[in-house]
Amino acid sequence: MSAVGQTKTSGDLPNAPRGKAQKTLEMEQAILEIVEERNPITVRGVCYALFTRGFLSGMNTGETQKVSRVMTAMRENDILDWTLIVDGSRAVETVKMWGDTSQIIEAAVMQYRRDAWQDQPARV
Repeated sequence: MSAVGQTKTSGDLPNAPRGKAQKTLEMEQAILEIVEERNPITVRGVCYALFTRGFLSGMNTGETQKVSRVMTAMRENDILDWTLIVDGSRAVETVKMWGDTSQIIEAAVMQYRRDAWQDQPARV
């Protein structure tokens, strides 16, 4: 098995609604090659590589969204390994955690600020 998983086609998938166009199959193969060569890589990076190989007519939103949809389908169908595609523009969300209750109390004390205007009838 390669880094991008086993090669599958729509005919290998259960309940595949219809076959894919030859152009889409060729794009999928190119995507697999690009990801294999350059992983980890962003969807945009794959789009640039496809553009330079002549698979895309431009880097406009419609073209890049099509590649994104194709790659999502490939990942959902285990044709493309999810872990090889990255998105550095999105922050990883984490939940704040403390070792014990005294640490959370200390954090709350450090963040406390009294509202100096709380007793005023109006804010200007």
